[in-house]
Amino acid sequence: MLYGFNYSKDAIRSQNSAIIVEGYMDCLSLMQKGITNSVACLGTALSIHQLKILKARTSRAYLVFDGDTAGQRAMLASLKAALQVSQIEINVVVLPKNEDPDSFVRKEGTEAFLQLLAQSVNLLDYAITEELKGTAATQVPDLIQTKFIPWLLEINDPIKIGFLTARISDYT
Repeated sequence: MLYGFNYSKDAIRSQNSAIIVEGYMDCLSLMQKGITNSVACLGTALSIHQLKILKARTSRAYLVFDGDTAGQRAMLASLKAALQVSQIEINVVVLPKNEDPDSFVRKEGTEAFLQLLAQSVNLLDYAITEELKGTAATQVPDLIQTKFIPWLLEINDPIKIGFLTARISDYT
């Protein structure tokens, strides 16, 4: 399920946003710093079931996974669930390398964390950008066929389909 949801569900509704972290210590640290709309997915990626729980309370969520390679992979792995659950906007917050929400908020404080939230990017846009990093122009058509087209097949929301189609067309 979602760690801390029983404590954060009212804050999620009133703030119309949820902050999703990987581990329970991250969630607890954020709550202690007054960021009470936090939950932890307690796994390697966000699930469809977890998103549906959140969608009942909010239309916006922020993924704030660890700044290491595993955290970045987990954000990309969350895309599959996000594509299948419509009417919730998922944004990504990229933490500095080797930081997690717990260490970041303890070192930098609540205001710095909230500034990172304000700089978040849409998960789908983030995933496209990450997949294109280091891809040669000649490899882009293969990437579109092997990654982006399968993403289109997962989407139930016509707005998301339009967004992804427009982004794909920018690279063809």
